Amino acid sequence: APKSTSPTGTGGVEIVPGILEVNEFVATNSVNTNEFGDASDWFEIYNTADQELVLNAGEWSVTDGGDDHAGKFVLPELSIAPHGFIVIWCDGLNMTANDVHTNFSLSSAGEEIAIHHLENGSYVQIDDHAYGDQTTGEHANGESTGRSPDGGDQWVVFPTPTPGAPNS
Repeated sequence: APKSTSPTGTGGVEIVPGILEVNEFVATNSVNTNEFGDASDWFEIYNTADQELVLNAGEWSVTDGGDDHAGKFVLPELSIAPHGFIVIWCDGLNMTANDVHTNFSLSSAGEEIAIHHLENGSYVQIDDHAYGDQTTGEHANGESTGRSPDGGDQWVVFPTPTPGAPNS
């Protein structure tokens, strides 16, 4: 996998696949509200590093379409604390206010959430998670799906979503 070092002085953190991970998401029946009071789809990005990671504006993107749609929504500058979280609202608003709001929504029928980093003019996938149908009973009341523990390999359904906080 291509490697680079972020030029922003982020403590020399290497930008490699897995440095950031899709950690938790809700794609239907969200009970969580954004800063406008609207319940919307969302996913959480987790910083696996022991240092703060500064995402330079224009260098990072997220998508609901995997590698085929790398660069679909380009992120603004963000800082993620060591082992910290950023919530990305997938509500189609295509803006940044107090929070980041993408130009897409997550499909309740299933799709792929991915994080990409722009390196030498090409997007490199940092992490992705493909999920299936979210319209079944275990997601009827806004339950989330996430890694257990944070950054781990196992995906479980959480009765109470924890956007921006450790999964439990």
